[in-house]
Amino acid sequence: MKFLKQNSVNLLISLCELIIGILLLIDPTGFSNGIIIAFGAACLAFGVVQIVFYWKKPLAEAISRFYLMKGLISISVGLFCICFSHWFLETFKLLSFLYGILLLISGFYKVQWSIDLLRQKEKRWWLAAVSAGLSILFSLIIIGNPFSTVTVTWIFSGVVLIAEAIIDIVMLLLICVFVNAKFPKIKKKEKSVSDDSVQQADTSSQPTSSESSNDSNETP
Repeated sequence: MKFLKQNSVNLLISLCELIIGILLLIDPTGFSNGIIIAFGAACLAFGVVQIVFYWKKPLAEAISRFYLMKGLISISVGLFCICFSHWFLETFKLLSFLYGILLLISGFYKVQWSIDLLRQKEKRWWLAAVSAGLSILFSLIIIGNPFSTVTVTWIFSGVVLIAEAIIDIVMLLLICVFVNAKFPKIKKKEKSVSDDSVQQADTSSQPTSSESSNDSNETP
C-alpha cells in the first residue's frame, strides 16, 4: 500500500488515460469537441474570477499581479474555444503532434524510472523499460502521422491511450506485489530483533539471586 501511495499520481494518470482512450474510441469527434468546449468554459470562468479579483483586491496587488490582463486573455481564449471548437478539429495534426511530444516526454520519464529500478537492483526493472519503449515507439508513430484520415488517427490515439494505461497499471501492480513480497521478511526480521532487545532489557533489569539475597541480609 505504501508503494501505491507513493505512485498514486502515476496510477491516477493511467486511469485518466484509460477513460480518455475509451471515450475516443466510442465517439472521437464528439469527445474531442466536448473537451475543447469544457476547456473553453474553464478559461472563461478563470477569466471572470481574475477580473473580480482586479476590482476586489487592493490596488497595489491588482496592478502587480495583472489580474485584469490575465482575465481578458483567459476570457478571449475561452470564447474562442467555445465558439470555434471546430477549428481545433480541423487542425488535428497539430493536436496529435503535441500529444506525440507529451507521450515522448512520458517515455523519457519511464526510461529514467526503469534505470532507477535497475540501480536499486529491482529485478522487475524491465517492466518499466518495456513501457518506456512502447511509449517512445507510439509517440514517434503519432508525430510521424502516417495515417490517411483524421478518423484513423483518432482511433490509433485512443488505442495507444488504452494500451499505455493498461501497461502502466499492470506494471505498477506487479512492482507493488514484488515490493510487498520483500518487505514482510524485513519487517519480521526487525520485529525479532526488537523482541530480543526487549527480552535482554527485561533480563538485565531483573535482580540476580545473589543480589536479592544480599539485599535481604542487609535489611534490619
